[in-house]
Amino acid sequence: MSTRQIGGLGENYVSGELEREGWITCIPTRDIGIDRVAFRLTKGEFKYLFIQVKTARLTEKSGYTITVKKTKAYEDPHFVFIFALDDSESRVKFLVLTTGEWKETMSDKLNTKSWMEAGAYMFHIGKDLGQWRKHLNAFRKLEKL
Repeated sequence: MSTRQIGGLGENYVSGELEREGWITCIPTRDIGIDRVAFRLTKGEFKYLFIQVKTARLTEKSGYTITVKKTKAYEDPHFVFIFALDDSESRVKFLVLTTGEWKETMSDKLNTKSWMEAGAYMFHIGKDLGQWRKHLNAFRKLEKL
């Protein structure tokens, strides 16, 4: 499968999980760094999210490899990252992070030349998920945004 096909699968998996959680998902008509828009009406309150999906397949050598590109959208409080991780053995796992959580986790890496000048950063998440484990399937936190 091509990288584009794998990414498309991840976006669809994320849409399915969000729908299971009661969100309605839409696909933006233009690519501006937002892969899905999700919204819902809860207790009379309208909530919405802008979602960047990153999909990675597990490799023995480097675990899951993800590249994130810088965009102004990260500054919006309703922007979230959802990493769809496919280990090819079981169900896809999802890491759900607000931009604040992503910045906190990546703090030292966001001062690198790669991020500051090129506007992109490639990083690896180990098979055991390490420090990322606390974000595993954490869709419920989206209610608070």
